[in-house]
Amino acid sequence: MDEQTKRAGAHLPPGSETETRMFILTNNPTFNFGAGVMGHKMNEGQFAPFLLLSAGNHSLVLKRKDLYSIDVQSDKGSLTDLDGYILGKGYTMQPGQIVWLNSVVIEVMEAYNGLPSRVQFRFKLPLDDPNLLWFCYKNGTYVPFTPPDVGEAVTIKGAPFTIG
Repeated sequence: MDEQTKRAGAHLPPGSETETRMFILTNNPTFNFGAGVMGHKMNEGQFAPFLLLSAGNHSLVLKRKDLYSIDVQSDKGSLTDLDGYILGKGYTMQPGQIVWLNSVVIEVMEAYNGLPSRVQFRFKLPLDDPNLLWFCYKNGTYVPFTPPDVGEAVTIKGAPFTIG
């Protein structure tokens, strides 16, 4: 997987030690895969704050609510294929639950089996701000992604994880 994450992240722009930008990776084969890509960037001396919106081989619908907000919904009930792996067995998330990060507020809009199935991400910056660098996983690498216009939606294919 190490070589795959290096290869996948090779097309991401470089970061820096004074990075004010954020990488937003819309779909990822697994959460560990996306984190591994960013880990390689940091090992190369490039600071790259990042946000993973989902993980797994399922399609997503991203609907832009306004200048600052986007809803992300999975077609398979959960935004991750890992179920209890991320949160730990017995931990569940419910609609209305909110997670605050430095530059984004994440609200669970719908849940399936205790995991988020539709989440709203509300950023401090407009989604089109050049400091938000959007990418989606396609054919083994990350490619630039443009969020939909306000009121519009776009579907992104799943990110299958393959070994080799």
